[in-house]
Amino acid sequence: MLIASSPLVFVHLFHGLVLCLLGVSLLLLARLVFTRTTALDPSAELIDHTNSAYGIYLGGFLAGTAIALAGTLFGRQAEPLLPALGNMLCEGLLLIALLRLSISINDRLILFGFSLAREISEDHNRGAAFCVGGSCLAGGLILNGALTGYSSGLFLALRDTILLWVIGQIILVVGALLYRRLADFDIHQLIQFDDNAAAGLRFGTYLAALGLVLRGALVRAPMIDLKLHGPQTLLLALGGLLTFVILYPFGRQLTLLGQSSEEEVDMHGNMAVSLVDAAVTLSIALLVAFAIQRVPVDVS
Repeated sequence: MLIASSPLVFVHLFHGLVLCLLGVSLLLLARLVFTRTTALDPSAELIDHTNSAYGIYLGGFLAGTAIALAGTLFGRQAEPLLPALGNMLCEGLLLIALLRLSISINDRLILFGFSLAREISEDHNRGAAFCVGGSCLAGGLILNGALTGYSSGLFLALRDTILLWVIGQIILVVGALLYRRLADFDIHQLIQFDDNAAAGLRFGTYLAALGLVLRGALVRAPMIDLKLHGPQTLLLALGGLLTFVILYPFGRQLTLLGQSSEEEVDMHGNMAVSLVDAAVTLSIALLVAFAIQRVPVDVS
């Protein structure tokens, strides 16, 4: 039985290997696009200046891109190899453009008030790097959710991906502005003037966690009838955001078991507390994401 089924396993592995090679090629392309569209020189920042802030920034971008690319692999094993490669290539090129656009949008609407290039290159500000790295992860998670689904044809798949990305991006900006509005301390002050890496890690993790929640809302989104399913998806994403925002303060209490971690992180720059806080935040987001992902959406 094992011998008889072995050829099928090898065919499956070969199919997957070819798809992975295309995925790695797209990741390389994204890396080149990143280098060409930013003012920072990777060699100078990573080698000459040993700039850990830039390393966090670039690492967050590559990880976010890989997460997004994983969405292009969904369901590809069921397709013939050549059509699967063509569809994956088209989706991959689209997501590279959308992720780069997402970073620019987040820079202007979420991380406003200071120059990321100057903070990362001149000041080696790890707090700013954690923020932009978190926004990269959030963008990748949103695109992963937008790509992880079924559409009747490549054109509709690309259209649905863009529409779902727009929904996710809007809710991400709203959620980030809520954080800045409700926080006891000004995140701009903490990052630009205090160089508080712990506060940057907290905000960056919040963005990544919000991306995880939004992926949960988007991954089950049908787009058969845009007038019906578009608003349904938007409401589900809003519900996920509100649920996460309500539970988020409990995570701060959970970090130090009844004592808020906010003062330790924001006032004292306590990285140890911020790391635990990050784990708790992602844990809550994971629970919310899986909870709303299982909410049935009427496709009739």
